[in-house]
Amino acid sequence: MCYVLLSGKNQPFGSRDNMSIIIIAFPGAPKPTEEALEADKRLEKQIEEITREEVETNQITDYYELLQALQDRNIEGLPPGGGLHAKYPVIERTFKELFPDEKCETTTH
Repeated sequence: MCYVLLSGKNQPFGSRDNMSIIIIAFPGAPKPTEEALEADKRLEKQIEEITREEVETNQITDYYELLQALQDRNIEGLPPGGGLHAKYPVIERTFKELFPDEKCETTTH
């Protein structure tokens, strides 16, 4: 949730520091459905596969370059309002699995 808020400014990459937020969810707030949770799991698996494919096919070793390549892909099912930005933690985790010694940073943070 916080990552979606962080990247919601329609900027390709945002700052990861100096942010505080309090989310209050009242008891009557909508809950995610089982279908939505399953769709999100499938999407995250798809993003992991696409990330690995981009790295292997295009010999990408730079995190920023990977993000640019993924933005050029037409990935269906991305969350409205957050798009690919909302799934950066999945991309970052996969990148760190492939390149544990590399930093997941861009030119803006």
